[in-house]
Amino acid sequence: MLSGGWIQRGLFQKIDECVKADDGQRYIRGGPRFHIALDNLRVKACIMSCGALCPGINVVIRELVMALRYNYGVAEIYGIKWGFLGFTKKDCWVKLDPEDIKEIHLLGGTVLGTSRSGFDGEEISKEVIKRNINMIFFIGGDGTHRGIKELSKIFKEKKKKIILVGIPKSIDNDMPIIDKSFGLESAIQESVRTIRAANVEANCNLNGIGLVKLFGRSSGFVAMLSTLAARDVNICLIPEVPFNLYGENGLLDFIFQRIQIKEHCVIVVSDGARFSVKDYKTTNGRPVDDIGLIIKKEIIKKSEELGIEVNLKYMDPTYVVRAVPANEYDCNLCAKLAESAVHCAFAGYTNFSVGMINNKPCMIPIDKMCGKCERKIEFNSDDYLMLLASTGQPSFYPQGSEKNNKKDEKEQDNNSDKNSDKNSDKISDKNSDKNKEDSSVKSEGDDSDENDEKIFNFH
Repeated sequence: MLSGGWIQRGLFQKIDECVKADDGQRYIRGGPRFHIALDNLRVKACIMSCGALCPGINVVIRELVMALRYNYGVAEIYGIKWGFLGFTKKDCWVKLDPEDIKEIHLLGGTVLGTSRSGFDGEEISKEVIKRNINMIFFIGGDGTHRGIKELSKIFKEKKKKIILVGIPKSIDNDMPIIDKSFGLESAIQESVRTIRAANVEANCNLNGIGLVKLFGRSSGFVAMLSTLAARDVNICLIPEVPFNLYGENGLLDFIFQRIQIKEHCVIVVSDGARFSVKDYKTTNGRPVDDIGLIIKKEIIKKSEELGIEVNLKYMDPTYVVRAVPANEYDCNLCAKLAESAVHCAFAGYTNFSVGMINNKPCMIPIDKMCGKCERKIEFNSDDYLMLLASTGQPSFYPQGSEKNNKKDEKEQDNNSDKNSDKNSDKISDKNSDKNKEDSSVKSEGDDSDENDEKIFNFH
């Protein structure tokens, strides 16, 4: 029996059990260990959420508290309000008890609040040390993970043994390595409602056009998977695929061809498609701010030129989608991630993030979670091929040869990188190539030492 609760012996993970990921590396599997490295009576834990809202954050918070209290008997658990900003403010530290948070999984958003700013590694470390906190759980995206990396470096310099654990969060599903981010399924479910409403509007009005803009700054998973789930979409635009608005084979030409034949059209566009439109230039030369509004404006302009009256309904449910409570699938996923994070922390591991790899919770080095976004839709993936079959849309960028497409993708990545700080947690990533020894997981199944990374174990 562990301090505070029962875990069946058969559920304990072997310490060297690994799971192979798509990148070819093996990551240590999460889950409870028979031997724990920490004294639960001396553990003081805190939890914070950072960055944009996403369905499921409250579920993660709830399950972290429940696992800490009932599986390991931790008495002192604190929540940090307003992200990194709250660490240095006395009134932002709130004690979390199971009775107070037992129903927050039914709510959207985060009961701890969130922010994108306020990171000061030195001041945060002083406050953490002053309060004798020795276990911190961070819920956030790539910016939050850069913050964890910086704090790990500071605590190491100060020779303080503090467990740092990340739970990756991204409604765009663009975090690398892991199968999928929590909140994605809930976002798809809510997005489908809007798409179906747009389809009703388009079909119930002569020459009706339903235009829906969804999340997806650098990856179009929400738009693509929502399109596949809705089954009513005629055009889906995502950041990974370049397109032209104008010309014989452009988007506008196809829309009005369809209007003349079918008398309706349903369009789903990902927010990041603003980086992939190739023939629309702004006055300042920067990517367009809102691709949905641009397409809407150009459709109306084209209809006037052609003398074809259209009935266009533009729907932008972005902030509705990210504020909904987690659905049943995401509740289950969040619980797995939170419980695995606590189990691995008590086994003595630190400086890692927990995510599902091949449907198994695993520990992933912080370094690998806070670099450049790696997760994008592949053109030869089953889902993308199904998307093309479902919508029947052609290529809106036919003149791009394979060489030009690669060049376009590189330009798109550069544009996305330049704008990513506006939409991600604003944490500096200084000396990113140093301190590789702070990574949490050792590559296995490869004899080379090129990617060897270690977990700190305070046993």
